[in-house]
Amino acid sequence: MARIGRNDPCPCGSGRKYKKCCHGRDEAVSPYTEHERLSALDKLGACCLDERWDAQCDAVDSLFAAYEEDELLVDVEYVDTVTQEVVDRYTYFDQVMADGQTLARHLLREAARLTDGERRYIEAAADCPMRVFEIVQVAPGSSLTMRDVLDGDEVTVREIMGSRNAKRWDLMTARIVPRGASGQPEIDSCGLSLPRQQRDSLVSWLRTQREAFDRDHPSAGRRQFWVEMAPLVYDFWLGLATGKHLPQLTTTDGEEMIPTEVHFEVCDAETLRDALDRARDMVQGQDDTSQWLGPKTKGKSPIIRGWLKLQGARLVLSTHSRERADKGCKRIERIAGDAVRAGLRSHTSVQHLMRQALTGPADHKPEPQPEELAGLVLQMQDKHYRGWIDESIPALDGATPRAAAGSTTLRPKLVEMIKDLENMYLAALARGQPAYDARWMWEELGLGQHPDAPSAATHPLLTGYESLTRHLAKLRQAATTIATTFRARPDFGPASTMDQGYLESELTFRRFVDDEMKASHAAGSPPEVAVNWGNLIATHLQWAANFETHLRKTFRVDESLAWMLGSTRLDLSGDQLRLPFASFAIVLDDRETLARAERLLSGLEDCELRGQPLRVITAHVAEVPVDGARILKFALIFDALAGQWPYLLARDLYIRDDDRL
Repeated sequence: MARIGRNDPCPCGSGRKYKKCCHGRDEAVSPYTEHERLSALDKLGACCLDERWDAQCDAVDSLFAAYEEDELLVDVEYVDTVTQEVVDRYTYFDQVMADGQTLARHLLREAARLTDGERRYIEAAADCPMRVFEIVQVAPGSSLTMRDVLDGDEVTVREIMGSRNAKRWDLMTARIVPRGASGQPEIDSCGLSLPRQQRDSLVSWLRTQREAFDRDHPSAGRRQFWVEMAPLVYDFWLGLATGKHLPQLTTTDGEEMIPTEVHFEVCDAETLRDALDRARDMVQGQDDTSQWLGPKTKGKSPIIRGWLKLQGARLVLSTHSRERADKGCKRIERIAGDAVRAGLRSHTSVQHLMRQALTGPADHKPEPQPEELAGLVLQMQDKHYRGWIDESIPALDGATPRAAAGSTTLRPKLVEMIKDLENMYLAALARGQPAYDARWMWEELGLGQHPDAPSAATHPLLTGYESLTRHLAKLRQAATTIATTFRARPDFGPASTMDQGYLESELTFRRFVDDEMKASHAAGSPPEVAVNWGNLIATHLQWAANFETHLRKTFRVDESLAWMLGSTRLDLSGDQLRLPFASFAIVLDDRETLARAERLLSGLEDCELRGQPLRVITAHVAEVPVDGARILKFALIFDALAGQWPYLLARDLYIRDDDRL
């Protein structure tokens, strides 16, 4: 958890240094409790019932735009809940009442009505306006690092629930108190989720507003600016929720950007291939993929109008607009004739994706995508973005992303584009949808050292075993004890490993698993949850004990070898497959393998790492003999190295000598 320096800006938004702000003067004062925070809010709510403040409370209601339920593009209950929280906090802490003070300051003068903890909460929250942040780092179940979109100030806040669903580069409004009930910076009120796609226009608008505010109020502080902006930011958010402010994204031809796919039935694959080869505007790639190009203009690369993928009896055309899909259909039918027949068409509105960002991640089960279709989508996206970095981009003043990376004026725009792609990737993972990882662009474009680039490891990453034993230190001691006993057996040899039957009769193993189940139940877990916890610990302890038995042999796979392995097809008989050791671990941290793992986990509803970027994968392998066959036991440990437990995926592979692998 990052600590605030006494000379750093106070996270309350006052603009003062922490040591000079009221929040930083007396760090010895005990923080308030969560119960005291809630009771203080109840007392502030009761103050609103005083007839003296009716006019001011009505003024707050008029500041925040009204809406009709039938105008909303998102859930009405969600909008009502968020609006009520925003209005309440503004009424308590920001609106000046008839006596020249806010309700919070008014209640603080009546000391007899407040406990010490309630008073400390109100004092803290009174100076913390609603501001707009982007999320820089996420530690699921622990914390968020947030950056003020105007000033760039960063603060790491303790946040348990919100950090499980948040994604890097999400935009949100929040009131942050420097010392919450935990004694650390905390989000007191989240407020509004804003679409990442609107960042540039939102930040530009906020900067213009602040320039005007500073001219009109030269002596006012940063806090007062954000107080003035709260109703306007809310109106901006409401305009998105009602569709009034949704941008009309367009292609380079001025058409509304609506990703569209057309599926053709292939009647004669050979004739179709010949037709595509002869067409000048179709550029053939690998694996039966083609680019459909627009007319070439002098000095510029031709625009890619769409992508074609021939797969068996199906041809798929992917474009960025309905109009391009129509033109593409006519073009394909003209050059291919009776070799194809147009069929199913599908499209996704970009505006629909932006509406999803307003309500956060969906809480329903992800709809599984056909593996074949998901792979096709990812191949097309990869083809597009590999070419995109060398295309002329209107948003970059006609420069290519590669050229923009070397320009001091265009580089910030390019960085925001890559951040948009990263955020879209993580959002797709969280929804269990096909997700394309474009983070390779940071290095490819020479931006790997940029402060916002994914942090590269400066030393070997923790293996799954090392990471797990940080969370459960006793596991290594138990595994070592079990391994020492097993190695002392007279029949122990280089190929000896422990199966489940042996371990269930081993005293240290049984005691450790039983103790963990009892501890889980004593902590309040239902019996079935405690049993599941015991089964998880037993699985972890089995591979850990075998790993310790064979002296923790570990292989780290570099990026080039990982690529070769990922491109290799296994074709051998069972008797040809031999392991280098009876138990060992393989560690991978290259981006392509991590992206494959992230897509795998995105389809597992119970995985807490779903939608989170991984840092390392450890595959623990052990061979266990059985009658007439062998069992290869795999324990795949996926880790984001963000403070939470790694995720375990265990699989057994039964192999007979005559099996074809």
